[in-house]
Amino acid sequence: MNKRFATFLTLTLIQSFAYSQDVNFGSNKEIGKYVKVKDASIYYETYGTGKPLILLHGGPFGHISNFSEIIPKLSKNYKVIAIDTRGHGRSEIGERAFTYDLLADDVYQVLKEITNEKVIVIGYSDGGLIGFKFATKYPELVNKVICLSGIIFSPKDYRENAMKGLESQTGDFFEKELPELVNKQKALMPEPTRWNDFVEKLKSAWLNPIYFNESEVLKSKFPLLIICGDRDEWVSLETIIKNYRRFNNAQISVIPNCGHELLERTDELLSSILPFLKI
Repeated sequence: MNKRFATFLTLTLIQSFAYSQDVNFGSNKEIGKYVKVKDASIYYETYGTGKPLILLHGGPFGHISNFSEIIPKLSKNYKVIAIDTRGHGRSEIGERAFTYDLLADDVYQVLKEITNEKVIVIGYSDGGLIGFKFATKYPELVNKVICLSGIIFSPKDYRENAMKGLESQTGDFFEKELPELVNKQKALMPEPTRWNDFVEKLKSAWLNPIYFNESEVLKSKFPLLIICGDRDEWVSLETIIKNYRRFNNAQISVIPNCGHELLERTDELLSSILPFLKI
């Protein structure tokens, strides 16, 4: 197995088991709701009151519970809207091919049911891409954006290198390499028998990534915070800084001795997020 891909799977496994002892985030029957978006039902949970704040997890094994350590902190002052993106957690897969544009539209449809206020968007990894795409498509709905280990610009050479060999990865491959994690994910899925279909659809989005052009950057007036580890396995710190400098209204926070697994560094993460939210 590709060493970088193996590291990614290990980090995903760690993050996916990060459940709170007090609240079963991602499986809270008293809180959880669904929004129908044409071909799929998207699951979400809300916590707290105040200005609306969206949480978007990463993939392929990401779901709401990945934020179990920070939801209690954020919900003290904000209305936290945690979403299982299409095919992840308790959200349905649907029939359409996955694209970041489609996933951003799913977020829009969920928000229509909850609030008409401007929102704060926090996205981790794939969720960072989805969140930034949502913000550029619907800038009138966005207050601020925070990207955690999210790749805002995706140079072709980076994507080809990072995703090398992805074409050969299948649902069966994941079940062989990470059976416990796959079984846990299937236990959440409304359609567990479509696991292989889900993996193929998600690969379609990964293999056809989005590239934000200069005009999209220039019209992004919302404040942006990029938080990254200085040892991210998927993109170099130099590339992240280069992307950060494209914006006139951005901040960057670099967590030392940290790879892609930012959600494991709760205290440092919140020490960057909370001051930015108060600006």
